[in-house]
Amino acid sequence: MDDSFPIEGGTRAELEKILSLNRHYGHFVHPVALASEGVTAVVDEDRAIFYKDGDDGAVEYPPPIGRDAICMLLNHIKKTKPEESRVSRLELAGLQLLDGKADYVIDNEYKVITNRLDQFDPQLQGPQYKRLRSDVRRATREGLVFSTATKEDVDKIVELYHSWKMFMGMRGKELGEADWILERPIATGHYQIFKVERDRDILAAAGVGFFGETAFMDFRINNYNTCKASEFLDYMIFLDLRKRGVKFLERGVEFGTGLANYKAKFPPIETRVCYDISKVRPIQMKIPLRVLSSTAAGLLLVIGLFSNIKYQYGVGIEGKKTTIKLEMVLAGREKALEKKIQEIFLSRLQLAPEPTPLKLPFEDWEMLKDMKWAEYEKRKEALDEEWEDLRNVRSDIRHARNILDD
Repeated sequence: MDDSFPIEGGTRAELEKILSLNRHYGHFVHPVALASEGVTAVVDEDRAIFYKDGDDGAVEYPPPIGRDAICMLLNHIKKTKPEESRVSRLELAGLQLLDGKADYVIDNEYKVITNRLDQFDPQLQGPQYKRLRSDVRRATREGLVFSTATKEDVDKIVELYHSWKMFMGMRGKELGEADWILERPIATGHYQIFKVERDRDILAAAGVGFFGETAFMDFRINNYNTCKASEFLDYMIFLDLRKRGVKFLERGVEFGTGLANYKAKFPPIETRVCYDISKVRPIQMKIPLRVLSSTAAGLLLVIGLFSNIKYQYGVGIEGKKTTIKLEMVLAGREKALEKKIQEIFLSRLQLAPEPTPLKLPFEDWEMLKDMKWAEYEKRKEALDEEWEDLRNVRSDIRHARNILDD
């Protein structure tokens, strides 16, 4: 991400902090895309969204980052009012947050793979690494050398891409032109292209972006992989990223059985479902949910009800008939609020499930147990706070009814 990257509402340092603290996903939210022309970031405290005008006039949004970032995304869509809007690589939790707040169409559903570098064994010990261990040894015997690419390697990498394109074409998969490789920054603070050579010939190359504990493999190409250049390249990238403190490496979409089997050579991996959605339109609510999220807002709501009744019936609050009518309105509001509390409680509870056992060796599960449980407790605490806020609002309404009774 260069210094000219446009950032609204914050600074470069604040954006980098958000990216570093959040385990962010998606092809967009990494240094390659942040260096792309036309992309803008919007920063608000500990959350951020990104957008870019598409070629067809639509506004494209990658996954928002940070707490309550979905609301920030919807507010931006509502404010800018684009003709069309698209959100890419939104996970299930994010999709659930949109329910009741926006209309949208699911364009695509797919699986994305993540490598757990913090649990990867650099020594490749154990039966789970048998295939990779054999591949790395073979690559070493073949004399393969791993290093960081330079600007002088660009032409060779583009040539390698053309070879890779022909190879994929024979397998029935069409790839675009190589112009996008020329636009990639070869070596920056948050992005690098790595290569594997033999006798000065580049056999494989990959671009990787990284922020904090998360990295994303932008691309990986090879020349027929006859000497396990791809496995050797990925293995060496794993070692390099671990030294940088990276714990999660995003490997992209799970395309077909062959690629899935290849990625399975690098355990442990996580697989999750992501969605591309379009035609996103925030739902206009008469009483926004945010209004009910604090005691002060609840008091304002009650005051508004008093004013509305007084205006509607043209009499003072002290009138007996008005008191009865207002009490009926407050009772109805209280019942509706209680229903809303239950809805929020259930929906938020779905986003903070208890940790489920992972299919990992015993020692790995013991290491993860405390971290997973701490995450659950943190989300449960946030749920309890929201629950308490809504209960305070209900208490304010009941207090208003008691005042009327007096």
